[in-house]
Amino acid sequence: MDTLLNEYVTYLVVDRNRSPATVEAYLRDLRHFMTTTGCADPQC
Repeated sequence: MDTLLNEYVTYLVVDRNRSPATVEAYLRDLRHFMTTTGCADPQC
């Protein structure tokens, strides 16, 4: 899952030109979602 998150960060920064604060917020939200749903597998 870390590989997918790293690829997503690269996409946000390089392709979408998102700010560091935006990227941090997106990752925080994704990690919270994965924790609360118990979904750490991309196939969930």
